[in-house]
Amino acid sequence: MTDEGRSSQVSVPEAPEPDRERGRGLLITDMLATRWGQHQTSSGLTVWVEVDHNLNVVES
Repeated sequence: MTDEGRSSQVSVPEAPEPDRERGRGLLITDMLATRWGQHQTSSGLTVWVEVDHNLNVVES
């Protein structure tokens, strides 16, 4: 994922206010990923993600 034109600062997953429409991307990434990280590129901030293919998914 690349966030073009956004802040050049490294982001940290944080829970947003309940009525906020944005700001959950890294929180969800952190919950689902086995590993993830981020780095600055010329076009923005890029987040890389590794997900365990044996991850058990519970259907509701």
